[in-house]
Amino acid sequence: MKQHTTYCSLTVGLFLAIIGAAVAVEGVNHPYWGSPKAPRNLLRPSPSKEKFTERSLPKKLPKAPETEWRLPTALKPIHYVVQLQPLINGNYSILGHVEIEMEVLEPTSNVTLHINSITTFDSTIMVAAAGGGAEVSVVSTSYDSTYDFFTVDLAEQLQVGQNYIISMDFEGYLDNNGYGFYRASYVNGNGETVYLALTQFESEGARRAFPCFDEPSLKATFDIILGREDTMIALSNTPVIDTTPIEGQPGWSWDSYATTVVMPSYLLAFVVSDFVSNTTTTSTGLPFGVWARQQKIETAQYALDKGPDVLEFFEIYLQIPYAMPKMDMLSSTDFGGAMENWGLIIYSESAMLFDPEVDGLSDKQGTMLVMAHEIAHQWFGNLVTTAWWSHLWLNEGFASFMEYNGADFCEPSWNIKDDLLLNDHHYVFELDSMALFSHPIIRTAETPTQVDMMFDSITYSKGASINRMQNYILTEGTFVKGLTNYLTMYQFSNAYQDYLFEHLTNAGHADGTLSTDMTMKQIMDTWTLQAGYPLITVNRSADGTSASVSQKRFWTNHEDTAETWWVPITYTTQDNPNFDNTQPMMWMADTDLEITVDTLPTQDQWVIFNIQETGYFRVNYDDNNWDLLFQQLATNPDAIHPLNRAQINDDYTDISRAGLLSYSSVMEKMTYLRKETALAPWIAALNNFDYMDTMLQRTRGYNAFKNYLLDLIIPLYESTGFEAKDDVSPQEQKKHMIAIAWACGLGHKDCVQNSVALYEEWMKNPDNKRIIHPNMKKTVYCTAIAEGGVAEWDFAWSKYMESEAASEKYRLLEAMACSRDSDVLSRYLEMAFSRSSHIKKDDAHMVFTSVTKNTVGRDAAWNFLRNNGRSISKRIYPSKSLRDLVKIVTDTFNTAEESAQIEKFQRLHSKYFSSVYAEEVTSIINNNILWMDRNYDIIMKWLAEHGYDTANQN
Repeated sequence: MKQHTTYCSLTVGLFLAIIGAAVAVEGVNHPYWGSPKAPRNLLRPSPSKEKFTERSLPKKLPKAPETEWRLPTALKPIHYVVQLQPLINGNYSILGHVEIEMEVLEPTSNVTLHINSITTFDSTIMVAAAGGGAEVSVVSTSYDSTYDFFTVDLAEQLQVGQNYIISMDFEGYLDNNGYGFYRASYVNGNGETVYLALTQFESEGARRAFPCFDEPSLKATFDIILGREDTMIALSNTPVIDTTPIEGQPGWSWDSYATTVVMPSYLLAFVVSDFVSNTTTTSTGLPFGVWARQQKIETAQYALDKGPDVLEFFEIYLQIPYAMPKMDMLSSTDFGGAMENWGLIIYSESAMLFDPEVDGLSDKQGTMLVMAHEIAHQWFGNLVTTAWWSHLWLNEGFASFMEYNGADFCEPSWNIKDDLLLNDHHYVFELDSMALFSHPIIRTAETPTQVDMMFDSITYSKGASINRMQNYILTEGTFVKGLTNYLTMYQFSNAYQDYLFEHLTNAGHADGTLSTDMTMKQIMDTWTLQAGYPLITVNRSADGTSASVSQKRFWTNHEDTAETWWVPITYTTQDNPNFDNTQPMMWMADTDLEITVDTLPTQDQWVIFNIQETGYFRVNYDDNNWDLLFQQLATNPDAIHPLNRAQINDDYTDISRAGLLSYSSVMEKMTYLRKETALAPWIAALNNFDYMDTMLQRTRGYNAFKNYLLDLIIPLYESTGFEAKDDVSPQEQKKHMIAIAWACGLGHKDCVQNSVALYEEWMKNPDNKRIIHPNMKKTVYCTAIAEGGVAEWDFAWSKYMESEAASEKYRLLEAMACSRDSDVLSRYLEMAFSRSSHIKKDDAHMVFTSVTKNTVGRDAAWNFLRNNGRSISKRIYPSKSLRDLVKIVTDTFNTAEESAQIEKFQRLHSKYFSSVYAEEVTSIINNNILWMDRNYDIIMKWLAEHGYDTANQN
């Protein structure tokens, strides 16, 4: 890997030499990186001593129409000075001062900003012309808590074309809710609780830290000044350029930071903590640091090793230098996921830290993908920002696509680009085929709830999938050329998807990879402005040499709708296989319900459409072609590309789930898996078997189905062996993890006995971290606790309490949910939701989810929810989270009796669980009931006919 790292650095160095180092990475020559502004003294009387009439207490304005959630368009922010002093070890107040320079675009006699959970001191509010101009008198202030609008009414109209500065003092609060500027904590090596303050501003959190124009298109530059105790450090988006003592407050200092580039408020970041760092520089001299609490800094080494490589990769790949003067990456407790703040990316500890002593390949790949995702955002979202949240896929869909490119470059042995198809494409396929979850990528997002709903799998995973499709439509070189032109044109600005499509079209026309009578907007609007995706049906003629190819929206439960798409058609044939020609061979227009494809082989030769499944659609064939494909898989699977084998497994099973093919054929055709050796086809097949398994688990015929699955899995298990091996490829390691997870989960005797023995050995030698290989921990922990009793559970709890690794804690939390003792599981749920528990509030949701995956645990979780739903909502979870918990536990309900329980639950908890939510849950249950009614008898009959009802695979 060291050799690979050197290659990254040398390549970027050559690239920057060619373009003449267009941006000075040290920051000294950047026009925005200026001198610090002298800090104000924020120490002032407490709010209780301020005159009551001078405080901006909420005075309700008339309720505006729901279409008017955005700020007035009269003013545009140009530059902020934000000064904050968080009292982390005091009363959690945030003392603040803000100055905002604004340009007047339309005549106005008021200034309207966003604030939330902030007290402004009206006596300090001043508005004056920029450059020392005359002050404009403030008449009154008002606050609308519905829209978070704070309005300052003025005695005269502001002049169009002029700049004005509004300034004020305010006070906020470091809540512990994980949003805005908030407080977190951890326990240090001495057992002491240590507090820190950090930010999560996306999408509407900046207004909780300081008054601002908190919309993505209202970009500005920022001067940040943070007050901290001298025993702590403070970080922001840019480097510290000046530190001065706070007058009258011994032991406190102000840190002033270099002026930022033009950016939206949601990308600002502040951290005040006692964290430590390790640092390096990229080949271009850019300072790059990783930060963590002292106990965990060594486990940030992988991020420090690979982070600069990823950043430099995107610089050369996109041919646009990184725009900030430094990059810091920080891991924290009490932080969800990761956030791409420009120059200061913040991660949860489990997302950034990798400890080779306790973590395995999956953990390392997870760290790499999250890191590559957030660094990709430095271009997609930060440099060019979506104009509004309805176009969020321009940020998240591209970061979700690009993360695989960055990870593949720096870890080429992983072959991780294929994982996009399995992790994103196939995953979102299922959601996008259900009316309850499917929606256009671009949709209305005005209210805070609507904006929050944009951060879903359609935006991320479908966005990534259609970007993968665009990449193959245009070819990678042309696609990247179009992206570079788009990012260059709109850098430090905002964009809509039409801006992107224009540059992709121009690149395609220039390179000849897109016909001049077509545009990417014409094509891609059909994929972003309407929900769902097509099922392409290929019916070959009697002699096989031609086929009618038709399109119709794919529904899991075949609703009849009339959407059509521009569909890129690729195909290959048995007599002349070519799985590399992934550029469209022809198009099916959105006006085409059916086209004809000629020049196919005779009817005894198979054809495969959608080479490497590059298009975002499913393919169904006539019975003869399906038979030919599975005959090929049964004799020589390697004749077909692994990604197309994954496609065949996924499409055939899900088309059957929709009732268009028979499950007796699924059972028969999937027996080819005994000969399958590639990773992707196995993952695709098992993901679909997982749904069947959950539906059948509680039926009298489940043992027969389990025997069938074991018949497929045991050859894979025996080929990989039980013990993990470090001297095999990453693909083989992942195959091993899948094999033991399914073999043990299905009760295969050899797997279970080995897992129990390993766990027992660990219990006897609890300090030995090498007894259980990291790749095997999840399966061994779960299996041993399921097979064991209270002693095994209590041992896992003791290891959870002493573990410092977030990833290990999560593994143990999940494993403890595997117990088959309902009393233990009920106690576990009570602990998870108890205020006095050692389980973090944010982790209670994960514990609940894990318990529901257990057949015994599902009943325990449902009973717990029914008995405690009201108290959970009041104490810990808001109503939205109660809805989520209900959906999780009822996801596998598939009987009329269980459906009736939802109606009763809704009546009892109507305040926290509305009838609308009940209808959503009932819709999922009804889909499951329909599947059971349609398929259970067919599956059981096939299993009986093939002897699985009496087989004993152990």
